[in-house]
Amino acid sequence: MSASPTDKAAAAATIVPLIRNSGYKLLKTLGQGACGTTVLLEDPHLPLKFVAKRYTPYAESERQSLFENFKREIELLYRLHHPNVVRVFNHYLYPVQHSGIILMEHIDGLEISDYVKAEPASIADLFRQAVDGFTYLESRGVLHRDIREANLMVTAEGVLKIIDLGFGKAIESQSDFNKSISLNWWCEKPYDFTDSTYDFCTEAYFVGMLFEKLLSDAGTDTFEYSETLDSMKQRSRHGRIKSFAEAKQRIQAATMSDSAFSDEDKAAYRAFSSAARKHIASIEGGCKYNMDTSAVVKKIRQAYQAVMLEEEIPNCQDVMTALLNGQFRFFPQGFPVRALKDFVELAGRCDDHKRRVLLSNLYNALDTVQRTEPQPPPTDDSDIPF
Repeated sequence: MSASPTDKAAAAATIVPLIRNSGYKLLKTLGQGACGTTVLLEDPHLPLKFVAKRYTPYAESERQSLFENFKREIELLYRLHHPNVVRVFNHYLYPVQHSGIILMEHIDGLEISDYVKAEPASIADLFRQAVDGFTYLESRGVLHRDIREANLMVTAEGVLKIIDLGFGKAIESQSDFNKSISLNWWCEKPYDFTDSTYDFCTEAYFVGMLFEKLLSDAGTDTFEYSETLDSMKQRSRHGRIKSFAEAKQRIQAATMSDSAFSDEDKAAYRAFSSAARKHIASIEGGCKYNMDTSAVVKKIRQAYQAVMLEEEIPNCQDVMTALLNGQFRFFPQGFPVRALKDFVELAGRCDDHKRRVLLSNLYNALDTVQRTEPQPPPTDDSDIPF
């Protein structure tokens, strides 16, 4: 039985054409991998740069099979929204030709090994950020499976970014852990590989070994998280830390102890954190947390100065945009000025290290807020289908 014209029209109406009529300016080629060429592009209409990965497999005979890996990388990236994980903006797929392009965040920075050579004192902070980023991937059920120096970038502001999920895998069942992969590992392999096991405990091993190498190359003898690092780089999983979540808990416990927040400090933080969570209704998937501690504190202080004589903030948008960079929905009224005042004073008496602890804890709390799918903006009026 053939479909009626009405049915065909209804099916066609489900396809929303969003056609970009102009292209991007090619600046340079960044690299060539097994599945694609990576280039740096610039939008001619905006002062923005993007990294584009074009699917070009190393062997034409592998084009169809590796195309599934390419699509999987796109799916994984769209699931993720974390300040330490590379951000995806758009994609273009051509299934008939088994080809496509991923448009991603341009990370203006260095590979972690090069960054540490220039800033050896940054290792502890980068370790905290790496564990935070991989804890997030773990919470989303995503294995990276290609942990190496080249896949950890650091921006000029010192923000670590986990990149290249081309070998990544979303875990959907327990059996997905028991599948080995073939990569040229750069360090001694863990005993997990003898029974073809690769899980988050295995990933913790490779992150531990990577930072052990960074410390060795930098000639650093002391490391404030040495106990956590030692428990991560055990070849036997029986003596190894079991998850990134556990590593993060140990780091936070050590950091909080070293930072010595008073009961008054903790009360001020908790009041502000509670108010922030209550006033953010939802966060779009592409929205990022602001990681520049000085800029965040400055904006929050300015927001307080504008309402310091009120009991409640008339509109807490300035407070929310100090924390979030992107699209989100919030309840503008009812935010207590006292909670804002106490937090501003707390941040003012903290050094940068303690401020990072405050923001890390605050953003972990905001991870509990509902996330929504990102909506790509139309390029002009003719692109709006409804």
